Amino acid sequence: QGELQRARIVLAPLWVGGGTRIKVLEALAAARPVVGTPLGVEQIGFIDGRHGLLGESPAELAEGVVRLRSDDVLTQRAGDAGRALMESQRWSRVTESAEALYGKWISEARR
Repeated sequence: QGELQRARIVLAPLWVGGGTRIKVLEALAAARPVVGTPLGVEQIGFIDGRHGLLGESPAELAEGVVRLRSDDVLTQRAGDAGRALMESQRWSRVTESAEALYGKWISEARR
């Protein structure tokens, strides 16, 4: 078993940086709730309280971890919601409209 499979919660304590948060995406896809900073989960559709918890400071992040560790229902719900969020972002889903458009163009070009 890998680290992610053994984890119950994933912490994303980012205060500076840019780019895609691959580890956060992987955690959500693995149904692991995330406790992170707003920067750590930005631009991926993460909603505080739904997919995990947000904190601005180390103390707030620690509080979020403690809250999830002590609330199995919230942890399960957040994990399930994160997984559902990532299901909607699968390549097969996000490319459907482009594939349909290209298919239409190919059909029209063959006529």
